Amino acid sequence: MKYLFLVFLIVCFLLPLGSVRNSIWENDTALWYDVAKKSPRKARAQNMLGLSYFLKGFYNDAFLRFQNALFLDPSRVNSRVNLSRAYIVRGEYDRAIEECRKALALMPRYYGAYLNMSLAYIRKGNADLAIEACTSALRIKPDFAEALHNLGVAYQMKGAYQEAVRSIEESIRINPDFPDAHFNLGSALYKMGLISEAIREYEQAFRLKPDYWEAEYNLGNLYVAAKEYQKAISAYQAVLKLNPRFSQAWNNLGSACLLLNRTDDARKSYEQALRYDPDNVQARNNLEMVMNAE
Repeated sequence: MKYLFLVFLIVCFLLPLGSVRNSIWENDTALWYDVAKKSPRKARAQNMLGLSYFLKGFYNDAFLRFQNALFLDPSRVNSRVNLSRAYIVRGEYDRAIEECRKALALMPRYYGAYLNMSLAYIRKGNADLAIEACTSALRIKPDFAEALHNLGVAYQMKGAYQEAVRSIEESIRINPDFPDAHFNLGSALYKMGLISEAIREYEQAFRLKPDYWEAEYNLGNLYVAAKEYQKAISAYQAVLKLNPRFSQAWNNLGSACLLLNRTDDARKSYEQALRYDPDNVQARNNLEMVMNAE
């Protein structure tokens, strides 16, 4: 059984530049499209349209709008930080770091640029530089929950789990309703062998974000480790409602059913696992074992 699906979910920074009174409009794609169409040489309109696209998952459109904003106004710091995030989505981490550095050259205390820089370094696998970027952000804004969270993720990459737990717990103290922080705290606690504590954090992550199937999947695996097989089955079933093509969840559901002697349910689950991933060796071996025992 594949034991734990540890996915680091990193927080990043997207920066609109507008007054509080405009906050209701800032994610309105139709509004900003109209503004950009009527005023094509206004960098703010391009930036805000790009931000709206980004938040809706239209990353290529967002990328082009952030570039347009910078073409119109190269000194626009928030557009550089937003462009850095778009580069991260594209997997162009060095370019993301370059944009963050350009933003910091224009505004040295722009802590959001350090946050995105930390994300790029984490994606590159460079924990030391990610820690340095988070530390720089925290010098400017000591209560920056997102930077504390990313700092904890970087410590996890280095195997420094106690430091990771301290950083992420501080992040949660500042922002208790931070599902990714609870998720990654659960991962660090699991690595330290603290199963019940890890379960508590994954449960909180899923409570805060009901479509957080990664947290529920990890919960299923930890319930199996705690010999709470019915809870594991319920967790895997919740995962599969959200992500029905996840072959490994079908496999693990089958194994949890088998541990409760529900052989027929186990066989059906293994068959589903192979339906979605014919190369799932664990599911194939498990199915053969069940078929031979019948």
